[in-house]
Amino acid sequence: MAGIAAKVQVIMSESIASGEVKVPDNLRRPHPVVRGTRDATKGLRPDPSGRIMVSPHPGLLFLEVSREQLRRSLLIANALLQESERRHWMIRAAEREYGMRPGIAIAIGVHAYRIEITERTDKIELNSVQLAALQREHARSLSWLPVPQAPQFKPIANGRLRLSVIGSRGSFGRRSQWNDGPRGTLETKLNSVLSEIARRAEIDQQWAEEMARRQEELRQRELARVEREKLKRIEDSRAQRLADEIAAWKQAEEIRSLLGSNGPRPGLT
Repeated sequence: MAGIAAKVQVIMSESIASGEVKVPDNLRRPHPVVRGTRDATKGLRPDPSGRIMVSPHPGLLFLEVSREQLRRSLLIANALLQESERRHWMIRAAEREYGMRPGIAIAIGVHAYRIEITERTDKIELNSVQLAALQREHARSLSWLPVPQAPQFKPIANGRLRLSVIGSRGSFGRRSQWNDGPRGTLETKLNSVLSEIARRAEIDQQWAEEMARRQEELRQRELARVEREKLKRIEDSRAQRLADEIAAWKQAEEIRSLLGSNGPRPGLT
């Protein structure tokens, strides 16, 4: 545990000193995860919001973006993953877990954090023609509702990307999403993402060490309890053996006393 803690501290200092992460303009020699994700987007058709989604799969980056933002998303992901490996972090396939999709994760030691990129949407109010078309398209599914009514708004991809960091006990109350916004594009915020991952690793390591300390305390208490019970069994066994010996001695004394009080038998002199 101490070795992992020291490694996490080194990672934290490296993360703080690393500065801005550069996102290149072209996708030369993409990371294997990015290459696989790019290949998985071929032939995908956009959903009604205008976005395509790479089906969640271990080893592929979860993407839900428009075709217009696909190249940019892959460039951001490539820069993030390559910078992670430059810092000697690991990129791992993430299996499906409760409440989390499969995909990919950045790992520091035994602590792993899933990465996803999505494109945000705006709600566009439907006009009467669009609303009528939507009602016809979904007439069967809407008929199951108590009051059949098509939605009045439609989500449309707006070109603003969001990067999410998912998982870990150290995430409670901490930042988990980075967006395009007035303070800058997502490309300018990647070092903040990596710094947060490093900080979570430190928190998770502290938690793991605390849990290990508590488990060791419980183990020692259990060993002490077992030892006390063993000593008690030994003492109980000794006490029982002594009681049995005393009882046998008293019985022998009673027999001798009985024989002595009756005197010698006639003819036995």
